[in-house]
This record gives sequence, structure tokens and C-alpha cells, in this order.
Amino acid sequence: MDVIIENKKDGTGFELEIWFFSTVLKIKEKIHKHHGVPVDKQTLYISGVAMEDDRDRKGKNNTVKIIVNVLATRKRFELDVEDGKTVEQLQQMINVEPLTVGRKALVVGEVEMEDAQRTLRDYGVVEGTEVVVLLMITVNVRGYTKTEKIIDVEVNMTDNVSELRKKLKRLKDLHQLVLLDVGFVFVHKQEAMDEGRSFLWHAVKHNDTMDAFPNFVTGGED
Repeated sequence: MDVIIENKKDGTGFELEIWFFSTVLKIKEKIHKHHGVPVDKQTLYISGVAMEDDRDRKGKNNTVKIIVNVLATRKRFELDVEDGKTVEQLQQMINVEPLTVGRKALVVGEVEMEDAQRTLRDYGVVEGTEVVVLLMITVNVRGYTKTEKIIDVEVNMTDNVSELRKKLKRLKDLHQLVLLDVGFVFVHKQEAMDEGRSFLWHAVKHNDTMDAFPNFVTGGED
């Protein structure tokens, strides 16, 4: 949408295109980008009232009750939050002890709220919205590759180990990983892993190392 920004000192003005739910700070940053006025030198008013940086152009944040569903811990609870809160702020509000994770991915519907600095309102979070929390960890895969290097792969703790095989195949298809064309099994802490079970079931922790061993079948000596 287009709005008119007027300079109170000299009465000059200009048109600025903004998103409907842009925060005041975002508008200031856009003014700085296109018109050179430093953010800390700006004060924006609407109907004679100064607008706060963390609020949208309507000047208010609504408190909504959302449902938080942490799959890994099987915790599901209600939480009162302002829709002007950022995704990062919501992540900080969600406690996942005693688990150690790389990051908390927040999903609404089937869409991950990837931009930590965008607001919940930006992602359409309203009263009664369910936010699914995926606990992501990084596993260090010591692969059976031509270089035998260790690669880092991010996985969801509640995914089955078979998902890691799919991710490695995608990396190979994208020419980002050189795997030998042999079968392999995943081993964690000297135990072969059941790919039909989750990383959580196998007690795989953030930054743990997993080996991809070739599953050669060898016969005994005569």
C-alpha cells in the first residue's frame, strides 16, 4: 500500500510504498534507505500521536492465545503472546529442557516461520493458532565417501533416521556430496541404527557424530 509521509518542519512530503502490517521501525528503515534520513532522527506521528517502533502502523499490538505443540517432548500448552512479537522472541519463550538443540523451528500449518525478525502477525498468527515446535539438531556424519570427510546435516529430532539417508541422497544429487555407490548403515555410539526409529529414540544429541559404514557382506574363509 502507498502512504504519504509529510515533513512537519517544512510541509514537504513524499509517497512511500509499505506492507500493510509493517512495523514503525521498518517504515523508518525504508525512509532512511530511500530518502537518507537516519532512523534515530525520525519520529513518525499518526493523528498527532507518536508511533512506537515495535508496533504496526495502527499503533497497537493484540494479545492472542496460541497453542504451542512441542513434538519431541509431547508438551502441548496455551500461551498468551502479543501478535507484534517476533518469531525469535517466541522461540525464546518456549522452554524445551532438558533437551539441547541447535534451533527451534516454528511451523504454522505447513509453513516454517523462517525469518526470526518478522512478527507473528506477519505469518498470520491469530487467536487459536497452533504453532508446532520442531527441535532441530546438527549431526556430524562421518561418511563413507571418496574423501571420507565429516559433513554436518541438520535434522529434526523426531524424524526417523531414514530421513538422513534422503538428505544425503539430495546432497549427492545436487553434486554437493560425493558418496561411493555402495550401501551403508548408520552407526551411533558403536550401535547400528534402526532407520525406522527417530533420532530422539536413539538418544542422538546436538553435534553428535554418526558413522556411515559400508554394509559389505563378506564370507568366511575356507
